[in-house]
Amino acid sequence: MKEITLSKFQIQELVAAFEDNNYEHSYYLDIETGEVIFMSDYIEIDDELSLSIEGYISVPSIESSEAFDQMVEFGQTITNIEIRNIILNSLQGKGVFRRFKDMVNGFPDERSRWFEFKNEKNMKRIVEELEYEGIKIVING
Repeated sequence: MKEITLSKFQIQELVAAFEDNNYEHSYYLDIETGEVIFMSDYIEIDDELSLSIEGYISVPSIESSEAFDQMVEFGQTITNIEIRNIILNSLQGKGVFRRFKDMVNGFPDERSRWFEFKNEKNMKRIVEELEYEGIKIVING
């Protein structure tokens, strides 16, 4: 297994790339430097990079079903019953992602907890995905 040491900033870049599920965006991890490369249909790509994909690994994107499950799981951790019911009820019907975000934003303490919760889950998930690909992540600092 190849080991790569990443800074906390690089880990956050990986998490952000994982959370971006726009089908027009692609991210690649340089397995030597830890740099996250962004590619899009709307950006011209350096010929050198496009020809040398070796040494890069594709960063997966979170599936919407997994993101939804995270919201449900988080909602179930809320100890205030009234707030928990509001958050969990926001997960019904169309537009759940926007509605959930709007509801969580109304409760600053829960909003902070949500970002910590989501970040921890996604960091763990990306590390697992990369380990599956033969890349062991070591966090520096």
